[in-house]
Parts: sequence; structure tokens; C-alpha cells
Amino acid sequence: MPRAKRKRGNEGDPSPAKPKAMVCRSLAEACGFVVGQLRRHALATPFNQPVTAEEAPDYAEVVQEPMDFSTIASKAQRYDSPMALRRDVELVWTACNVYNGPGSPLMKSCTALQKVFERLY
Repeated sequence: MPRAKRKRGNEGDPSPAKPKAMVCRSLAEACGFVVGQLRRHALATPFNQPVTAEEAPDYAEVVQEPMDFSTIASKAQRYDSPMALRRDVELVWTACNVYNGPGSPLMKSCTALQKVFERLY
């Protein structure tokens, strides 16, 4: 007899999804784990430290809320919710898109890192 297929996801479950990294960890450990995985990724180098004025003189004028993985890592112990982590990580993506534009090599790296984040979160 064929097996019934299981539904994926939590359809009908009103509770918000928890980050996958949090299944067996505290919030601080989960945040540290997620950002650590992002920082070690081969494409993460441009996103690991704040952008400096030497690298991009007009960056501070163009990007309203800069964010990078080292800043997120330094905040890992202080996040009060998974959504606070998500907000900061999404600031990295937004800053990259605003400054570099869609289709740029950095935006392609950013998109790949977004996929990694979604698998981890």
C-alpha cells in the first residue's frame, strides 16, 4: 500500500516559525550559530566587516542603516527575539542592494547568502 505524503510546513499552525538553529539551543546560541555560519561562508568576506570610507567614500550617504556580520555577531548575546536577528541580517541584504544594485557581483553573492540564511533560520 502506498504511503500518504506528509504535508510540509506548519499549515494551520498560528505560532510563528522558529529558526531551525534554535531547536536545541538558547536564543543567544542560535543567533551565534547562524551568524557564525554566515561569516564562514566563502562569499561572506565583503559582508563580514563594516564598510569603511576608504572602501566606499559615499557609502554612509547612500546606506541609511549599515549592517555587517561582525556587528551582528557582537550583538548575538543581546537579541531578544529571532526576529531581531532577522531584521539585522536583512539590513545587510538591503544595504548591499541599495549601494551596489541588482545584478551586481556583490548582489549575486548577497543573494546566495540569503539562501544560506533562510536554510539556517
